[in-house]
Amino acid sequence: MARALALARRAIGRTSPNPMVGAIVLDARGRCVGRGFHAQAGEAHAEIVALREAGDRARGGTLFVTLEPCTVHGRTPPCVDAVIAAGPRRVVVAAKDPNPRVDGEGIAKLREAGIDVTVGVLEFAARKLNRPFEKNIVHGAPFLRAKLARSYDGIVGSHARRVRISDPMMERTTMRLRAEADAILVGVGTVQIDDPLLTVRDARYPARTPVRIVLDPHLRTPPQASLFKEPGEVWLIHGPGANLKPLESLKNVTFIELPLDPKGQLDTKALMGEWKRRSIRSVLVEGGPTTLGRLWGHIDEWVIYVHDAPLLDLPEPVFADLGRPLHLSIDSVVRRAHDWEIVAHVHRDH
Repeated sequence: MARALALARRAIGRTSPNPMVGAIVLDARGRCVGRGFHAQAGEAHAEIVALREAGDRARGGTLFVTLEPCTVHGRTPPCVDAVIAAGPRRVVVAAKDPNPRVDGEGIAKLREAGIDVTVGVLEFAARKLNRPFEKNIVHGAPFLRAKLARSYDGIVGSHARRVRISDPMMERTTMRLRAEADAILVGVGTVQIDDPLLTVRDARYPARTPVRIVLDPHLRTPPQASLFKEPGEVWLIHGPGANLKPLESLKNVTFIELPLDPKGQLDTKALMGEWKRRSIRSVLVEGGPTTLGRLWGHIDEWVIYVHDAPLLDLPEPVFADLGRPLHLSIDSVVRRAHDWEIVAHVHRDH
């Protein structure tokens, strides 16, 4: 199953709105005879690719798949029928499909066909891989992942000093996170101070160009900002009455007007609705404290870089630097040079 999950990850950034899925077929003697992954939305699903490679050798063998075979006819036929026709003796599934239209039906159909089914092998890793898909399909809302750097004395930008993340491995992580997202989000303050490109600069993801979004209530983004010089779409989300003239001659820029709340900030509920309407299913938030504060209650996962401040003794930390406690469960802690990378997901009652 670990090998199937590794195959699934090869499609990072290319399967939305579908999940990332990998599959491996063993023949009746336990030899690997087929491998596959869902390479892109609209193309064959992982099970189909692996079974095609295996051919008749799949009969009497075992199929490992990271997500329950689908029963829904979308852009491709239901996978469960093809699996049954291939005749494996056993199917091992990492996680049930969270789609309410499937949700165990594929597993039930396999068992009705006399196939031995095992469910839950490396389930956490499989569900973690497809958290954006799960939130979209179950809750109909975009998945938000926040990335920030933190020094020992607090969140970068809200306390005494800023920490630069310069470790090459962390740069690679940032590029992967960007490649996984449909959109990358910052506030106008980050554009003015850091002048970021917000692009995916990694040979592993050559064709990935997520939408770059700037929250800018009063349109203070400078026309000479570097993000306008890179290929790909830029969305400037602003409030009523903002002056578009200094920026309206820029190419590939979309202006989106949303209402402001009583504090003069963009209305968060309207923002979420706009993303849903425009099919933005996952967002990487790279903004500073103001942007994080606005989206605080909507963020699902945090990727936190901590400089010389290990949190290994906090399995259930309360992360409250912005004034509101946030209950997290740590998924992973990795030591990189003088920094720690902590990935944690949010406990939330939907």
